[in-house]
Amino acid sequence: MRSPRTALVAIVAIALAAADGAGARYLLFPGNSVPSLAHELIAAARFPGVAARLAAAEPAYVAPLPTGLARGVLMPWRVGIQSGHWKVAALPDEQARLRGDTGAQWGALHEVDVNLAVARRVASDLLRAGVDVDLLPATVPMGYDADALVAIHADDGGGSDLRGWKVSAPWRASEGSRALRDNLSRVYGALSGLP
Repeated sequence: MRSPRTALVAIVAIALAAADGAGARYLLFPGNSVPSLAHELIAAARFPGVAARLAAAEPAYVAPLPTGLARGVLMPWRVGIQSGHWKVAALPDEQARLRGDTGAQWGALHEVDVNLAVARRVASDLLRAGVDVDLLPATVPMGYDADALVAIHADDGGGSDLRGWKVSAPWRASEGSRALRDNLSRVYGALSGLP
């Protein structure tokens, strides 16, 4: 197990590598190029032998962590916020029966409008917190990739006097999805004051 100091050096190095435009691979030849501080720190944290070669101005190869493993360090987290029923007219043919469904309705108020207002506020809050956010319609683009995807709906009580909130993970949810659901469950009621 690495020490906290080594982990801190690695995190600083990864951040510096992003700041100085370091590529995924770096080949150093003495007199030909100079290693960046980020590469020296990465080498020190990951490969002490490579660090010694860099210090002696000998050829060395430093491969920083792959970008995919560095979300949250090299780049912000990415979250998709899907606004329920938004742009349903663009649903694919297999969901054509839902193309006019704007969700629950109370008087002139449609669920789709509530969902979009809430989704925009959530997206704004996440952006202020430094998270990359995509506001998504009912049809999530093919191949969409994010660290989390949250769909927002404002369901009705089915003619009852039920009120409050609910959260669920998808069917056959991943461990990450279940953890997100559990964390939302733990804090949402307390913060919103809703049952």
